[in-house]
Amino acid sequence: MRATKELSLLLCILLLCTPAWPQLEEKYALWINNVGKSRWFTYHLDPQDVLRLKDKWAQIEESLKTDSNEFAGQYFQYGYMSGHFLIWSPSGGFVYVRYFDVEHPCYFTYGKIKSVAEEVHFQIEYESKNSICPGRGKTPLRWIPAGNGEYFIPVTQARRFGEFYAGRGEFNGYFQKWKEEFPFPLRWQKEFVPKTKFVLPAGYQKFVRKSIEAQIIWVGKKRVAKYKPIFGPFWDKSSLTPIRINVGRKHGVVVGQEFVLLDQNDADAQTLRITNVAESHCSGVVVRQVDEDGIEGFFSYDEKAEKFITKPFSQIAVGLRVTTSPIRKLF
Repeated sequence: MRATKELSLLLCILLLCTPAWPQLEEKYALWINNVGKSRWFTYHLDPQDVLRLKDKWAQIEESLKTDSNEFAGQYFQYGYMSGHFLIWSPSGGFVYVRYFDVEHPCYFTYGKIKSVAEEVHFQIEYESKNSICPGRGKTPLRWIPAGNGEYFIPVTQARRFGEFYAGRGEFNGYFQKWKEEFPFPLRWQKEFVPKTKFVLPAGYQKFVRKSIEAQIIWVGKKRVAKYKPIFGPFWDKSSLTPIRINVGRKHGVVVGQEFVLLDQNDADAQTLRITNVAESHCSGVVVRQVDEDGIEGFFSYDEKAEKFITKPFSQIAVGLRVTTSPIRKLF
């Protein structure tokens, strides 16, 4: 009898408490700001900090309706498990948020901004109480626009962005090395139309390297054979087509360098690798993804069918242009 009464009391408590859970979730643990992900889970942050964060973000969103700076707005740097996003405007200030475990904000700051020459400086007014982000990353304080204003990057990343633009150094062979990560904050407003074309602001042009541009001048016979996995650990076979391009040692080409093919195919599923370099030309192999039956193809989303389908690659032909720069094929 006593157990029955205790059970009834427990059920009553649960029923009374149930309506409060959605309110608690919406207020403190869930944030929908339409940047990067469809939703963010904020329960790792202090509850009052969540309210501060949402309020400041909303204030800046409102100020963007009237602020005129063409580089102000929302930016998102995504990674497989972690990254960051931010919003800023001249009058509203900034909010900078780090996240981990796909969709969990774990640290933020906000404050005022100040324009100094070509830079935008963040002046922190508030920092989140809890920070469970991996590593010791803090808020960068000096920023610049990059890539026609499509990117907004910390000043400390200027040299690295110059490498990325050209597809040199760590970014050569970008589409095979960076599938799950994106190295820089990218503008989130899709309707943005740049007013001027630039890689980095004038004071940072010294960090911009030139990409190597070329075209195919000879195409050999294609074959399917075992090749070191580059499209994933389970792809041990690839389509291999020998080619020759019209640049060489004097243009900065070295053995092992990779080029992006400027065609309509998915850059994640093909690459051109250089195998032999002469003074003014070089040889290489176009490596393409094949299925388990050895048939070339790449995955593409079919809007009409509303599903992913396998599409055949277009033919490799003399005259096809290639480049080391990933930015030419990214967007």
